[in-house]
Amino acid sequence: MTQMWMRKFWGIVVPPVIASTLVLLIWFLIKKSSGLPDYVLPGPLKVAATFWEHKTEVGKATWLTLFSSVFGLAISTLIGSLISIVFCQSKWIRRSLFPLAIFLQTVPIVAIAPIVVLWLDEGLTATIFIASIVSVFPIITNTTTGLLGVTNEHYELFRLYKASRWQRLFRLQIPTALPSFVTGLKIAGGMAVLGSVVGEFFCASLESKGLGRLIFELKDANVAQMYGCIFAATLMGVSMFAVISIVTDRFLLYWDEKKISHL
Repeated sequence: MTQMWMRKFWGIVVPPVIASTLVLLIWFLIKKSSGLPDYVLPGPLKVAATFWEHKTEVGKATWLTLFSSVFGLAISTLIGSLISIVFCQSKWIRRSLFPLAIFLQTVPIVAIAPIVVLWLDEGLTATIFIASIVSVFPIITNTTTGLLGVTNEHYELFRLYKASRWQRLFRLQIPTALPSFVTGLKIAGGMAVLGSVVGEFFCASLESKGLGRLIFELKDANVAQMYGCIFAATLMGVSMFAVISIVTDRFLLYWDEKKISHL
């Protein structure tokens, strides 16, 4: 057991740590060799010191952005899953509305944000709404693909036993679509963080400053702290992807073991 965990540690943890160290080293060397001023490119040590100095402010902003990201992801997961189920039940609805979903995804979020502010006013609700819009499309596309990916042999077997539409959905299509749904959820997690940060540029109120709002305000005031906020947002996106990956991979493993035990 110990050897297995050591192999996982060296295979999963060590490579990104080495890559991050190399990036920091290259950043440090570029700063030293270029002679760029701190208001253009602060060094990693300067960013770390400023980040620690303003850790309370950055911490509050990080929690606010994390809340809007998780809440937006939850909404997009629920709505996207329901839309996918509707799409897989009717090809006419799918052909009619799926292009609309593609259209909503291709519209730049910076163009939608001012409209959202007009509808919902500035604040956390508007930011969550934008995060859900940005992250819903991967859920819809991947889950719909999984629901429609059932083989004809399995369909014929369920028809042979006179299974109803809902029995086919819950006992055949949804279990088959789980890996695709998980893939979409992993992508949507990072997209939700992106949507929250971008949404905060336009929608965050002065009383509820997330990382996006801080980045916007600090670009001309404290560049080192701005870099720290960018690092916090990046770490949040990576952490979101990692947590979703660990939880969903364990769920899929449990699901596979459960299926095998029933054979």
